[in-house]
Amino acid sequence: MICKQCGKPIPRGQKYKSPTLSSYPWCSEDCYLSYVKEHEHKSKPKEQQQTKSGKKPITILKDYINSIYPDPSSINWLWMQKQIKSISEEYNLSYIEMGKVLKYAVEYEGVVIVDGYGLGQVFPRYIEPTMEFIKSIQKSRDMVDEIDEDVVNVVKRANKTNKIWRER
Repeated sequence: MICKQCGKPIPRGQKYKSPTLSSYPWCSEDCYLSYVKEHEHKSKPKEQQQTKSGKKPITILKDYINSIYPDPSSINWLWMQKQIKSISEEYNLSYIEMGKVLKYAVEYEGVVIVDGYGLGQVFPRYIEPTMEFIKSIQKSRDMVDEIDEDVVNVVKRANKTNKIWRER
């Protein structure tokens, strides 16, 4: 056998048995620990981390998919999981971005989700319009932040009289 980390041949019966990756051959504990340290960043991708609400992004996406489908009990989750993964990889979208695309398509474009068609009825058609929509919202927020509140005058008119009140 050859060590997974350093590539040295391991004599029969002297293989190091690691606690987690026992199927790989290791010549020593040092090789095992260095391999784990090198591949540590891959063990918990950003998609599996929790959001501010305490839920994982994939859970939030699944909950939203359940809410938009006419009959949530008819969703084939094995197929849906495969679609989510392939769309995420193919279009380089995070689960949160996928949720935004779905929300844009359903709530702003009025797409009616049909059972049996899966996510293909939304992706890739609404990815670009969603990203443009998000940019326009951010641009509007930036413009609002630039407005100086002292300059704005609010004028209120009474309904039955001609009195005018000015507030600052």
